[in-house]
Amino acid sequence: MARELSYGLSLAGGIITVLVGVLFVIVSLALPAWMIMMPQFAGIARAAIALFGVWGVVVGIILLLGANMLAGKNKERARQGSMLVLIFGTLGLVTLQGFVIGPIIAIIGGAIAVGETSKK
Repeated sequence: MARELSYGLSLAGGIITVLVGVLFVIVSLALPAWMIMMPQFAGIARAAIALFGVWGVVVGIILLLGANMLAGKNKERARQGSMLVLIFGTLGLVTLQGFVIGPIIAIIGGAIAVGETSKK
């Protein structure tokens, strides 16, 4: 029961983080110069938003990878997946990825998985 819950939460957190990262990349491509307070810095602003989005996609994909590691029967692999989810969920939270809710959901799932995999 706990393994399925941690898998589902980690998967949902990864999906949210990837989708928000893709949204930021799309916004950076479609952002008109007049919407930026200083139009002479429009290129820099677009690049910063795009990099933020790409980082979100990377974090989300790694969260999805960790969630898939949780789904298996191998306990050591599940432990590694839970650590991956916790580490990259925390990095995503610190860098404000996934509207913050994605990494929070993933961290909760990773914490449940750590508790489950540490049982003997």
